[in-house]
Amino acid sequence: SDTNSDTNSDTNSDTYSDNTNVDMLPVPPPDASKIHAPSLLSSIFSFTRPHTLYGTLLAIPSLYLYTLSTLSLPPSPSHLLPLFLTMAPSLSANAYITGLNQITDVNIDKVNKPFLPLPSGHISIRFASLLCLTFLLLSVLPPLIYPYYCPNLTSKYLVPTTVAPILLGTVYSMEPFRWKKSPTLAMTLISLTRGPIIILGFHSHFLRIFSPLSRRLSPPMFPILQLGLSTVMGCCIAALKDVPDVEGDTEIGGYRSFASIFGRGRVFGTAMGAVVW
Repeated sequence: SDTNSDTNSDTNSDTYSDNTNVDMLPVPPPDASKIHAPSLLSSIFSFTRPHTLYGTLLAIPSLYLYTLSTLSLPPSPSHLLPLFLTMAPSLSANAYITGLNQITDVNIDKVNKPFLPLPSGHISIRFASLLCLTFLLLSVLPPLIYPYYCPNLTSKYLVPTTVAPILLGTVYSMEPFRWKKSPTLAMTLISLTRGPIIILGFHSHFLRIFSPLSRRLSPPMFPILQLGLSTVMGCCIAALKDVPDVEGDTEIGGYRSFASIFGRGRVFGTAMGAVVW
């Protein structure tokens, strides 16, 4: 009995010792060769903030279809080229605006959005600036050139509709303006862009292109409902976008948003209520 007890005691002691030694072994660091950084194309795509591009990809075709309905015209494959010529500079303008905001907010985004390409170090400030300059040229130059090479596929409204958001996006992000420091100015800017500029600008643009093809005698309907909804949605976007960013905006940026003034829960509930309503 004593022999068995000693044997069991030694076995348990060895087992405990072995388990303890295993638990105390240092965990080896991950193999750096197996950690894959995002590709350059993936980082560029992320830098454009794709969710904002999706909004433009939906807004412009929707306004195209609405304009056709007011002119009693059916969609046609021949409309694809003017639609593409409209969307290309608009998407580039969108990418410029969001890219510029990331450059000017790189220190804030180290707190708010450390996963973005700039604060994560996947692209440099210099490369991001080059991307922004490229997007700017691609958004401004084509609308200026279109009238000389394809006058029937464009209108005089495309240039101001593209350039106005670029100017507002620039004063939103850059010193000495940096309108984003004021929540009221930021909301005004975003609602103006999402509402009157985009809705009225692209609607007038498509009217000028397609109205010669229409036999409708009465004037087309004014997009008053779309204008009102888009303006309200712009205000909601301006309020909601800062809800998760209170810490970086306040501690690093040194300015207060509606979320930091009235509280995240109250701003989120009010804005989402307006969206659902």
